[in-house]
Amino acid sequence: MFRLGHLIAVAFFSSIGLSAHAQDAPWWQDAFVPEGTATCAGADNYAAFEGKTALFHEVTCKITGTVPIRGMDGVILDLKCEEHGGVEGVTFERRQLLLKVEEGVISYPPGDKMVRCPIIKTLAEGPSFSCSGRLSDAEQIICQDEELAALDRKLAAYYKTVEGLAAKTMWGIERETPASTWFKSQTAKEWQWREKNCHDRDCLMSWYWRRTALLKWLATAEHGLGDTEPSEVRQLAGRDVVVSYHMGLMRNVLYGVTSDAYETLPDGDIKVISESPFIYEAQWQKGYLKQGGAFWFNTLRDAQHRILVVSPAEEDSKECWTKQEFFALANLDADRFALVSADQICVTR
Repeated sequence: MFRLGHLIAVAFFSSIGLSAHAQDAPWWQDAFVPEGTATCAGADNYAAFEGKTALFHEVTCKITGTVPIRGMDGVILDLKCEEHGGVEGVTFERRQLLLKVEEGVISYPPGDKMVRCPIIKTLAEGPSFSCSGRLSDAEQIICQDEELAALDRKLAAYYKTVEGLAAKTMWGIERETPASTWFKSQTAKEWQWREKNCHDRDCLMSWYWRRTALLKWLATAEHGLGDTEPSEVRQLAGRDVVVSYHMGLMRNVLYGVTSDAYETLPDGDIKVISESPFIYEAQWQKGYLKQGGAFWFNTLRDAQHRILVVSPAEEDSKECWTKQEFFALANLDADRFALVSADQICVTR
């Protein structure tokens, strides 16, 4: 291996002879592995530079400054780094010297010659995890697919946000249960399912859509984690995803994969009747009488969330009125029930 010894040390730590202003150095924007490495894809030691990001084995850095070396094809990078698997938010600073040589660079530290390896995906293109070393079937597919890698980076960002929120959220009547307990367990189960079952692109795409539907909601909704975990995260035949809560105060939602947005569903338990066309029943919805008192009912709805049928939440304790009588008593908007064809409406009291 090529070592530069004191020459590199002097160039690296001294400001004598260095330009005062950083300039672009496009020749070093690439991926490199040590000279003599058998393959690029399986390299455990690498350096990749793209835009303002530097990626090393198990370390990700932000390039905060670049200083070209006068009279040489060389540049010093100022880096702010975070170690993979380290304490979140704990960073360290370092400097990296790169000298241009035939077919690659001399990188200090450690002072080794590294050759170009453009097939390695850099952080801007690759997933949130390292694509070097031993990879599972799912990880190999993700590393070779830009769309899956982009979904992975997006999911990783939501994961970090939810992880932080869950650490500060307590569930239960007396707020005795950390939300983080459920989140860690649920994440582990989902990852294990993916590793066991996903051996092709279609499976992974569906998995990322389903996970994104949940984590984006938990990360961005006003009361994302609420008082309890979701009762179901169900992907429909048309790819969209229903996130529902059992009798909870959280709002049920339908995540549109194409729009990357949510539609609000009614409160209560959501039971999917048909996936295509999408028809569902919102069970145990709650309403109030104008003179006081509550009642519960189910509504059958179409893909536009229009109410088609009203039924009591429980048949054994139902009360029925004509439609005119019901809306005279109930504190509900009659226009929302315009498509209901039945002559009477029955609810549970």
